[in-house]
Amino acid sequence: VSGVTVFSSVGIADNQMNSFSIYPNPFRNEITIDFDEFIEPGTVTICDYSGRKLVQKDIFNSSQTFDMSMFSDGVYIFQFQNTTGVITKRIIKRY
Repeated sequence: VSGVTVFSSVGIADNQMNSFSIYPNPFRNEITIDFDEFIEPGTVTICDYSGRKLVQKDIFNSSQTFDMSMFSDGVYIFQFQNTTGVITKRIIKRY
């Protein structure tokens, strides 16, 4: 069975969502997240596609780099959450 899953933002205004980026995507060894307008500190969670939590880290500034060299090629779910809401994005690792 094949399906398409769509991930979207919940609880954060679209203009704030547009000021958030993850790059490169697809990535090889690390990803960087940047907030053009940092909303407030929050928690980043990265899960595999089955929902198993692989990384959870608090962030307190507008840019953060994550070493993901130990992850296998595939699709991962990136989630940023704070008191304002939740942003969920799909990231892909390719070697």
